[in-house]
Amino acid sequence: MKTKLTAVTTGILLCGWFIGFTTYKFKDLTGYWQYSPFSGWQWANNAMYAYRYVNISERKPVPPRYAALDKMICQYFDSTRDTKKFPVESAMASTFYMWSAGMPLMKYRDSLFKNDTSASELKKWASMGPLYNDYGVYIIKQYPLHFARYFLWPNANKYYAPPIEFLETYNSGQNTVTKQAKNWFAYKSTKVKTRFKDKYVTVLNFYPILSGIINLVMLILLLYYFTLKGWKHNPKFNKIILLSATLWLLNAGFTIGASSPALRFQSFPILTTTISTLLLIDWLWAVAMKDRKYNITQTNLTNELFI
Repeated sequence: MKTKLTAVTTGILLCGWFIGFTTYKFKDLTGYWQYSPFSGWQWANNAMYAYRYVNISERKPVPPRYAALDKMICQYFDSTRDTKKFPVESAMASTFYMWSAGMPLMKYRDSLFKNDTSASELKKWASMGPLYNDYGVYIIKQYPLHFARYFLWPNANKYYAPPIEFLETYNSGQNTVTKQAKNWFAYKSTKVKTRFKDKYVTVLNFYPILSGIINLVMLILLLYYFTLKGWKHNPKFNKIILLSATLWLLNAGFTIGASSPALRFQSFPILTTTISTLLLIDWLWAVAMKDRKYNITQTNLTNELFI
């Protein structure tokens, strides 16, 4: 017990130290206490995918703090309604707004730092985290139904069967890597090659199908587990299922509600969910065989009574 307590305490202290140190360094760089500026950009990006579908007549006034940013975003949406002319606007629940140059989030950031030539890219990016976080959360609260329809639902579909994205082609279709990658992996040169016949990594194509099947089967089996009160049969097995179900639900909730599902992020959760699903199938089979054996025994006893 003492060893477990020491291990847990050490883990908490190390994580706390890392979070505290990272937060302090961002405070020193930007003037804001924040652990991850990325989350601010992500919330603003997610909100924009819902905000885009709000009719002009339904738009609500925003607080003065967000006025300039909101005006820039609305002007962009109003000028890109034609998805044939702007095909990127037909995408649902993606990350395009937070990474692409020329998009409102990037343009607004650059407008604030146009007179500060000494600011690094990291400082520019990190400084926007708190504002974009607050703006994104504000827009989502103002239009929750739009957010559910145009972000959460498309994201849930992606979580069900995560897209392969960049992993579809080996090394993003390039036959060279940077010098940093060459040094890191101890390559002989910056030239790289693949063992596949072409640049396409077709061996990964089954993963979205596997993910879809496993997620559905996991849900059904968990319903069976709780309906049949499986936790009463084996306390140790129950701990495994509780941990697996918690991990599965937390990952699903975070991925659907805030992140962007992709195979590169979901490979480990797919692996753990597959293992948990197999354990539940084995448990259900054992329960079924036990009930079958019981029914056969009862039938034999009944037959003996009437003979």
